[in-house]
Amino acid sequence: MASKRPDGWCFLVLTLDRDGYFGGRVWVDVNDAYRELGRMTRATLARIGRLWGSETALERSGRSGELRTVRKLGNAWIAVVEAHRSGWPHVNLCVWCPELAALLRAEQAERLDDPEIADALALAREAWKAKQSVPHYVREKARRASLAGGALLELLTRSGWGKQCTAEAARDTEAVAAYCVKLAGLHDASAGELAKITQAPLNAPIRFRRLRSGKGFLPPRHKNEEITGVLVMRKRSREGDWELRGVNAPKDERFAEVVELAIESERALIAEEEAILARQKGCLPPMPPIRFVVHGALESHTATSEVNAALQRRALDLAG
Repeated sequence: MASKRPDGWCFLVLTLDRDGYFGGRVWVDVNDAYRELGRMTRATLARIGRLWGSETALERSGRSGELRTVRKLGNAWIAVVEAHRSGWPHVNLCVWCPELAALLRAEQAERLDDPEIADALALAREAWKAKQSVPHYVREKARRASLAGGALLELLTRSGWGKQCTAEAARDTEAVAAYCVKLAGLHDASAGELAKITQAPLNAPIRFRRLRSGKGFLPPRHKNEEITGVLVMRKRSREGDWELRGVNAPKDERFAEVVELAIESERALIAEEEAILARQKGCLPPMPPIRFVVHGALESHTATSEVNAALQRRALDLAG
């Protein structure tokens, strides 16, 4: 993002009109919504490009087939899907479009002529910087400064979004950096997410792409060949025994021992879970062990078995 002028970035939060009050479409469920997010985002980007895009392209008209010049966006955009606490998704869209950014600044300046909105926005920003929660009534009034309106709102509703979408232009380089942090999912370091639980779309369909971007805009994914992992899948056989296998096991023979260790560790984990469930027999519902990921590392169980602890020590020895 640093290759573009900071004042040309626009930040949009695209939300759904779940009950069809404005768009006329009632969403069946969250799965229906997830299926449509990609199409709606592409339509939004195309329409933004036609109105405010800084690049041009030749396009044939539908019936006559004549070539015409149309405006379009470049590849400088990033979209990240998040979920509200209700489980319904929304899209954070970051797009480089200087003309739209200038329009959003002018609209916000006009709205801030209202003292109530200006005071609420100032209070909200102070609370964010101090890492304090923002009262609901202050947040809602401050939000009015960035609600999408005019041609942009019409464009968004035509693309299937609701009328509660927000749009604002980046204030400076720091604002762009803060938004990058938010998109990366580090909510504890992002002022706007301090009071929220994680917004990762945990109920998205399998193989759903949370992160999308313009073709070639993001750098290639960094991969360290010395670091690998294996997905261990467990399932019951017809005889009732557990079958374990590595689904995405690396083919490099150097990692064969580590893969086997991961499978054995999973076997020890199953034994531990079954022991806990046996002790809780008669309790409704039975409580299997729960582990949490903290700073990228999986915490061990409160009562980790000696076998599992030994396997973890061996894994550390191999990694060392």
